Amino acid sequence: MLRLIGIIIAIAIGVMALWLLVDRAMYRWGGIGALIFGFLLVFLLFYLADRRKIKESENLIAERRGLG
Repeated sequence: MLRLIGIIIAIAIGVMALWLLVDRAMYRWGGIGALIFGFLLVFLLFYLADRRKIKESENLIAERRGLG
């Protein structure tokens, strides 16, 4: 139960930090700038996740070749 509460608190802190980043971008660059900034953040997150999956796939293929 405490683990779940910790995860929820960590997610809440992350969302608040992301909200502050987008809010500051909106203040500095206006609505369009904030949208572009938000899209770039989402793109970065998906890029990092995809890169990690590719690395896992390469490791799996290398392990299978070593066993074969």
